[in-house]
Formats: sequence, C-alpha cells, structure tokens
Amino acid sequence: MKISQIISDFKTEFDDAVDYINTTGIATRLSIGTATLTGISGKRTTLDSTFDTYADPLTHTPASVIAVNNAYNAALKAYRALQLSLKKSTEITLLPADIAALHIHIDATTRRKIPAVDYAPNNTVIKQTHGVTQIFVNNPTPGQETKKSKPDDVGKIGRTICYVPNGGPAPQRKEYHDLSTVGTVIFNIMHDADQINLDCYFITWYESPSGERGPESKPLKFTVI
Repeated sequence: MKISQIISDFKTEFDDAVDYINTTGIATRLSIGTATLTGISGKRTTLDSTFDTYADPLTHTPASVIAVNNAYNAALKAYRALQLSLKKSTEITLLPADIAALHIHIDATTRRKIPAVDYAPNNTVIKQTHGVTQIFVNNPTPGQETKKSKPDDVGKIGRTICYVPNGGPAPQRKEYHDLSTVGTVIFNIMHDADQINLDCYFITWYESPSGERGPESKPLKFTVI
C-alpha cells in the first residue's frame, strides 16, 4: 500500500489554512464570503474523511484511492482560487500572518530578498502508526521550543530523507533525497510497505520567503513501524 506524500502534505497545510480563515474575524477582514467559507470548509471535511479511509490499510481500496484523489483535486482547486483572489485583491491588505497561514506565494519581482535564519531547526517524532511518522520541526530558540508555528521570516521548511537497513551505518549526505518543502511545523511522513522496519534518517532546514536556505538540522533517526 502506497500513501501519497503529496496529498498528505497538502492536507496538512490545507487543514491549517481552513482553521485560520475560520478563526473569528479573519474571514470578515479578508472579505471571504459565507458561501466561499462554507464551500472550502466542506471540501476540507471531505478530504479529511476520504484520506482517513484511504490511509487505513483495512479500507485502502481502489475506490478509496479514487475518492481521495477526487477530494484532493476539488480542495486544491478551491484553495488555489482563494489564494489567488486574496493575492490579487485591491480591497484588502494582507498581513504577514495571513501570507504565512494561507501559504500565499509572493512574486519574486515584488518581494525583497529575505536572508535565511542562521540556525537549524530541531526535529522530533511525536507519533508513529503503521507506515506513518508524525514529525514536529521546532524552533530551538529559548522560549520558542514548543511553539506550533514557523519562526518569523521563515517561509518554508526544507526536508530530505534516507532509509537504511535496520542497525546499519548512518548514510552519507549524498545518499539522501529531498522531499517537497512544507509550510507547517507538524506533518506526516508516509512510508512505503518496503520501508517498514528500516531505519530512517531525516534532515530539515528553514527557508526564507525568498528561498534562501539556512543551516541543516542534525539527522533525526527513527525506525519505521
């Protein structure tokens, strides 16, 4: 059974974004109408429920794969439309918190170059189920270690990963392969069936909104279950 990392990452960011616009006062300030808010919230509910069925080995069937892909495509279309409308609107002013929470891309021609932070994140496994490892990428700055949001001036979190036989030597850096960047500090890594019982090494780094990379974390090692 193979679970899509792309859908899992999107679901994590989409859930956070929908929670944000449902926070009291946000939709009104951003001029998000009731119909739009209700529609995108409904697509979040559908994606969450279909993903749970799809990710469960007992209910992972061809039908559940089709259902989650349909839900993902519908949610992605609605989310991208919302992001674009907010980005292009001349009636509202997006705050830095809005841009971060809704993962709105700022065009390179209109943004200043922002340097990357000069420190690496820490990584912690906070939950494991069969074929899924939940990671918390936390800010090591004193007093910020448990904060569930990215540091200021961080746009995305870069990720790279490597699997080795259980008990084998740690991999060299060139053996890792990159995963897509994410905008949330808590996310799931989806493992394939042939990766169960392997040792996984996982590295992250902070990227600025203009794509500058900061220092890499120490490798986090865990065994896939």
